[in-house]
Amino acid sequence: SWKFTKHTIAPAEEEPSIEPEEESSEIDLDVDYQLISSSGDKALDISGGVTAENKRGNVVAFRKKETGLENQTIRFEYDAEKDEYLIYNPTSNLYLDVAGASKEEDASVIFFPKNGNCNQRWKIKKSGDAYKISSVCSNKNLAISETTKIGSAYSLAIFSDGSSSSE
Repeated sequence: SWKFTKHTIAPAEEEPSIEPEEESSEIDLDVDYQLISSSGDKALDISGGVTAENKRGNVVAFRKKETGLENQTIRFEYDAEKDEYLIYNPTSNLYLDVAGASKEEDASVIFFPKNGNCNQRWKIKKSGDAYKISSVCSNKNLAISETTKIGSAYSLAIFSDGSSSSE
């Protein structure tokens, strides 16, 4: 499960800082968020940082940062007709994507240019005090893969309900 924390990043000429807000029960499409693991210590992160020139990036769960959050910033696009979301990093304009549209257990999740296919579309459902984010292609949940690390961070992948302790 995941939690969404709204935040703002200071302009480039100022020292970067985060202004955390209350966790929201609704997703505001005009706000930057940090996607936080249900344990609260890890955030969705683009491995190696972000630039507008990135063409794809590894999605990892890394130590939640309080400053310099461009690589931990996400936004949402919402399709009300389908009740589906696209999740993207506004700096790189890359979208959360199940690699190769895989439906396999522990399939890698990456950031990739927008194509709008089902591997970039997500259902978001309230689950207790957090949210489950599931791939439209497979109905599997976004979770931390305890089996794959990139440096000191864990990869993100999709899993069936109950098959990952880090959902």
